[in-house]
Amino acid sequence: MKNRSKKTTIGIDLLIFLLVAGVIFFIYTPRKKELETQVRNLEIEEIHERKSLKTAQLEKQEKELKKQFANSQTLSEKKLIKEKLTSLQNTLFSKKE
Repeated sequence: MKNRSKKTTIGIDLLIFLLVAGVIFFIYTPRKKELETQVRNLEIEEIHERKSLKTAQLEKQEKELKKQFANSQTLSEKKLIKEKLTSLQNTLFSKKE
């Protein structure tokens, strides 16, 4: 009789342990996925912010080159500035796509 009672107690303990482990697993798994999604979204947001800052910086450089081009006196100076401006505009165009 004691043997049977001991086996039943062990069986109940095992069942309770498995039940608790299952509950913990089902609570933890969705939370982990939610956190991973939040991290991914933050990384994407950071990438967009860096891209926006870089684009703003390039647009500022473009504005400055246009001003230099307008104020330049010689043809060779205009040509040099135009080459820089064209290169910068190509970079800007590829960033905006």
